[in-house]
Amino acid sequence: MGTLELCFTRAKFQRELKQLKCNVEEFLKKTLLWLLGQISLLLGDRDSRTQAILKRLEYTQIASNDQLCRRIAVAKQVAVLVKTKASMVSGETPDNTALSASQDALLALLGYQDMGMIDESISDAYEGTCQWIFDKNSVGERCDGFLEWIVNPNSRLYRIGGREGTGKSTAMKHIWRSQRINRDLLEEWVPQSASKLCCAAFFFGSRSKLMTSKSGFLRAILYQILAQRPDLMPVLFPGQYRFLCLSHQLDEAFQAGYDLVPTVEELHVAMLLATSEMVGRAKRLRMFILIDGLDDCDGNSDDIANLINDMAASEYVKLVVSSREDGAFATDFSSCPRTILQETNAKDIKHFVFGELKACGMEDNESQELSEEIYKKSEGSFRWAARTIKSLQRPVSKETILQQLRTTPGLLYERRLEEIQTQHRADACRLLRLMMTQAEFQRVYFPEIEDLEPITLLELSLADMNLDISVARNVKVKAMMDGWIKVRCESVRGRLESKCPEFIYILDDSAAISATKVIQTRDLTVRFSQPMIFDYFLQNKDKLNHPQVTIKPRLLLFNSVVFRLKTMDKIESRTVLWDIAMKALLYAHYLEGDVKEVDESCKYMELLKELDGSIQQHHINLLRGNDDEWVPKTYLLNNMIKSDKGWESQRHAAMHWSNFHPTFKQSIAYESSFLAVAVQFGLTNFVSQQLQRWKPYATWMVMRGRPLLDYALNPMPGVRGHLVTSELVQLLLSYGARPNWYFGGVTTWESALKWLHLYLVNTDKSAKPSTDESMKIVTARLKIFALLLQSSWKRSLCSIRMQNLDLCDLLERLGKYFEGTINPDLDIVRGSMSAPQVKSE
Repeated sequence: MGTLELCFTRAKFQRELKQLKCNVEEFLKKTLLWLLGQISLLLGDRDSRTQAILKRLEYTQIASNDQLCRRIAVAKQVAVLVKTKASMVSGETPDNTALSASQDALLALLGYQDMGMIDESISDAYEGTCQWIFDKNSVGERCDGFLEWIVNPNSRLYRIGGREGTGKSTAMKHIWRSQRINRDLLEEWVPQSASKLCCAAFFFGSRSKLMTSKSGFLRAILYQILAQRPDLMPVLFPGQYRFLCLSHQLDEAFQAGYDLVPTVEELHVAMLLATSEMVGRAKRLRMFILIDGLDDCDGNSDDIANLINDMAASEYVKLVVSSREDGAFATDFSSCPRTILQETNAKDIKHFVFGELKACGMEDNESQELSEEIYKKSEGSFRWAARTIKSLQRPVSKETILQQLRTTPGLLYERRLEEIQTQHRADACRLLRLMMTQAEFQRVYFPEIEDLEPITLLELSLADMNLDISVARNVKVKAMMDGWIKVRCESVRGRLESKCPEFIYILDDSAAISATKVIQTRDLTVRFSQPMIFDYFLQNKDKLNHPQVTIKPRLLLFNSVVFRLKTMDKIESRTVLWDIAMKALLYAHYLEGDVKEVDESCKYMELLKELDGSIQQHHINLLRGNDDEWVPKTYLLNNMIKSDKGWESQRHAAMHWSNFHPTFKQSIAYESSFLAVAVQFGLTNFVSQQLQRWKPYATWMVMRGRPLLDYALNPMPGVRGHLVTSELVQLLLSYGARPNWYFGGVTTWESALKWLHLYLVNTDKSAKPSTDESMKIVTARLKIFALLLQSSWKRSLCSIRMQNLDLCDLLERLGKYFEGTINPDLDIVRGSMSAPQVKSE
């Protein structure tokens, strides 16, 4: 068979396969529509709740035939449930001889070890605490009344939120075990003609992997519901229940080869039916459901949040949930009544500390004073306060406690490190050092952000791999292998949770992710459990040193960014590409001060070249369509729309990526390059190496297109102004750069002064520095100006009279930055106002 004939045969086969897939999809859609239509006919308009369930089963926005098949299976189950509705309302039950055995068998299908039990690691509430739950006077801005909520028929969901260690699980455990809830409060909500049903699930501290999944959570709740109300079994699981009534024994079902364990979809529908108005009205049933630690549940948080919101839509259900205040569920349940514990547990923490100190023999007034001090230090963390009390030396006194409070955080963190098993301590120190370096990077380059942005599990996993630079260099720009990176992320997650759980917690930040995207392990983020942990280790970096840990965290983090960029999927936006590039270049600047040895310096230079090449490849990919063809541009010629057939895209692909900023338009005359980018980000070592390598052409490189000195003193938007140092400017001057060269009709001097004046005006109209970064930028610029003015070829500032720039106003604003202090560089700039003019070269 010839090559041409083979191509035609393959194309024909692909067309037939595509047509077959379309036929299968069309058949599945028709089947699903027919099922939904039959169910709607049976229901009519009598059950709006079940109609809402059917709405979720519609096939719109379904990506695959597998999803269609799953929805058809669920629709079949709903059809069976609707057919049994009449018998449910009339109260019919299976044969009494098979009833007990089939009920036990169905419960055995749902049950598993440690199912929904309260873990012993959850502390009991200290005597006299958690009284805010039943106190009407505790209502405030950050605390909605729990008593008012539980008797309000129009409010069905209540959330207890708070940071890590604030006592959420303890409060939930207290609510669950409180006799007042069961005896008094629920009686006010449940009418006399109805019966109440209570069930709970605790994710926090669960030792079962199944328990932290959506399937395990649903099985735990449904098990408790059916254990208390077996008459709901034929309603929620009609297929399994009917089979078990016939076989009587669960073993017979397994021997016959039937898989009766409900799927996640079946459990989801059963939960919605159990909490529906149809069941509540027919069975005269009210449900009180408590779910603790939603953030510890694996899976898509949006899916779980939608399920809980659907459950809470019924007037026959009351739901109490707990989640972290900085988690995704805080956004999903933002409109429901809630209590934020770190804002409301001050009384509880003080009461606990006061009681503990009194038990040690301290006087009331001293105990009261110290409880206030410890509460301030705790920042709302009940766990921190409890460990602080436990760590105090005996006998206690006011003076010794105050002295210990100054060192207690350090003592606690040191003890936590010591409690880590010896064989695991090196690994814990390694992971914590990587997290510390990433957090310190943020503090240096993003000081305006108060809360540290967490490191992603993907970024931490790549940095922890300690990849050889040659690996990152040899990897081609392509989509990352999902299976491989999932294994890496799961491995790092397990090590974090097992070796340093006291220092970190893993969070699902899916609130910022599209609701249609399935949350994967790589999307999880890792945070310090308390802000004080970062502050302590920042001041005591030697505590994370270990003889077996010889890593260079800055180099590893930069390596991980480059490796991720090389292996990520196609980037659809140039803005996203520039954001990634600028973050990587900031990592490179952060690394500049850590590169000392020649070997490391070589690795650093190679990584920068790989970064440039990777971004260039993504730049080319942006100019190609999904069919890998050049994206054509259209233009109007003689009232006709013409296509350039991708010619302009090819021309742009041959240019460097830095010429195409998403907001800052540059002409072809700029001739930007990676060297120009490196200058703007203050990469002195790289610039020096490149100029030394091409020394015969260095002067041409410095002045080619837009001069490099002009890039240094007038960077593009988004680049921090303090990155360029006087050392880098001196380096450019030594290779022939001149501040009096013209580009775009103005000199570098004029561009630099305009940039600084505009920065001062935009930063603060009163010219009073409000941040450390402003002072850094102004100080660095004055030092550079002083260097230029002291050179033999300077041009005096008094000769510069530019449009839209008042030089006296600029100097006045600069003077306010150093009001009351002496700055020699500012004196040099002021003195140049009266210096004689020197002609430019």
